[in-house]
Amino acid sequence: MRTEIKINHLGGVMVEGAILVAWLKHEGEVVSKGEKVVTVETRKITADVVSPADGILKQRFAAGERVDIEEVIGTIE
Repeated sequence: MRTEIKINHLGGVMVEGAILVAWLKHEGEVVSKGEKVVTVETRKITADVVSPADGILKQRFAAGERVDIEEVIGTIE
């Protein structure tokens, strides 16, 4: 089963999306639900995004890229 990893609203006024600062886990690595997988940065905050499920990480964007709010940045297979 595939579970999407998305950038959710990280603050009340977040309208520009975020930059993927660094993937904390590598493509193809096994991750556990709740484990930090990527660090993102907005104009106001830096935050870690956690895995929504157990499985294997597949990345859709590289570190340094800008992504929109609610955009799927990766999946857990």
